[in-house]
Amino acid sequence: MIWQSMICSGCCWTSFASLGPYDETIFESKASIDEALYFLRQHGDVLGEQHIDLKRLRRKIDWRILPIMYFLMGLLQFLDKYVFKYAIIMGMPEDLGLEKGNRLNNVASSIFWAYLAASPVVGLTLNKVPVAKFVGICMTIWGIVNACMAAVQDYPQVIVIRLLMGISDAAIPPSLMLLSAQYYRKDEQAIRYAIWFSSVGMGDILGGFIAYGFLHVQNSSFEGWRIMYLVLGIISAISGVVCLVFMPDTPMNASFLTEAEKTAVLHHVAHNKTGIASRHWEIEQIKEFLSDPQIWLLALNVSIVSCGTGITTTYGAKLIKSFGFTSKEAALLGTPSGAVGIASILLGAYCVRKHWLQRWAVSTIGYTLAFVGAAMLAWAPNHNQGAKLSGIYMISFSLATVAIKYQWVAANVAGHTKRGLSAAMLSGAFSLGQIVAPYAVQQKDAPDYHTGKSVLVATKISAIVIIILLASYYFWENKRRDRLYGPADDTWANLTDRQRKSFRYVY
Repeated sequence: MIWQSMICSGCCWTSFASLGPYDETIFESKASIDEALYFLRQHGDVLGEQHIDLKRLRRKIDWRILPIMYFLMGLLQFLDKYVFKYAIIMGMPEDLGLEKGNRLNNVASSIFWAYLAASPVVGLTLNKVPVAKFVGICMTIWGIVNACMAAVQDYPQVIVIRLLMGISDAAIPPSLMLLSAQYYRKDEQAIRYAIWFSSVGMGDILGGFIAYGFLHVQNSSFEGWRIMYLVLGIISAISGVVCLVFMPDTPMNASFLTEAEKTAVLHHVAHNKTGIASRHWEIEQIKEFLSDPQIWLLALNVSIVSCGTGITTTYGAKLIKSFGFTSKEAALLGTPSGAVGIASILLGAYCVRKHWLQRWAVSTIGYTLAFVGAAMLAWAPNHNQGAKLSGIYMISFSLATVAIKYQWVAANVAGHTKRGLSAAMLSGAFSLGQIVAPYAVQQKDAPDYHTGKSVLVATKISAIVIIILLASYYFWENKRRDRLYGPADDTWANLTDRQRKSFRYVY
């Protein structure tokens, strides 16, 4: 597959080579167009571009970009959320005096208090700063603060550390969404998002094995959970530095690509009609962001689902231990959840890539399986450990839907200001659910924790309804545009999906 095939697939090379009056108009206003157009104007006659093999170029990008997202950002950033649940069964609550009242729940949710507060600032900041440098700095700070968990001695100190973690954490998921969308077309994004997001499942697996290892540490002055946080924090800080050095902010300044490859990438992703980068805040895009039904439906879905999954993320190991297992057994028995998550994420993305199932169908299937798991956890007899464990594992099927929602923002939200805010809003919605989730698990409900289990069941049912509503909206809007509009050459204008008449949603 070479460059000529890309032209046939709907790219804008022909229109770029002969820019019409509309293109000249948008070029005169720097605030209204994408930085990619300026790059293409300066490199329009690059020799060798017509000989670029896109398949080979995609592999080159994959091997440079995806490992950084997977190992250095996604894996380590999500790993803390899992080691926290293992730290609970490693004695952290007893060591820090967190057993009184709602102290442990406050600690669990406090990271998301700051996460939620920082999300609007992150959304606006992403439109102004080099994204890769920004996320690299935040990741470095995250690692340093994470390592400081090893030194906390009481409840107020751990709250402060968790708040600082939340501020730096808020920048990472939306930055990953934006960086991923710069290099791939919509039909290529699902599998790439799935690859780096599957690190969530790997974090769950590694968290269990790491906790199991540190549970064998017997040291009265420096407990195993403290060593765990110190080691992971140092590794995370180093990964942030690696990101600063090796992750490019845009394809235009990617040092590992030749000039011909950069222009080929830009022409290839022009088909998305979502753009690459712009440093201007567009007030109209902010207004549209606030009134767009798809954004609110996605945010509502993320918040409700997060309220359920936050229970297993925070207290999954504690629930497993309540089935009659020891702390060491609970640490190991939690790892299959990660394997189920990885399998569901990759399989769902593969089905989308092969056009076997649409995104909404994959999401609905994932939520349905997770609902069955939640029901098994909630209603299986207490003596049936196998059924309850299977229920916890099946809940991880819903992880496939998270990767799809990330990709929906990248593929269905155009306009740089609007897309940055939308990515941040989904992160904020996620944090809102995570704030509420821990309080569904109260010590007075031990050992059955019926309230928490009922919340899990309810959130999965609600998620199915919302995804069907969202898919219906996309379907209806595409049909309406097909009736009203013809094709429009607006590829590099900094327009939103609702302003761009040629835009069609994927669902």
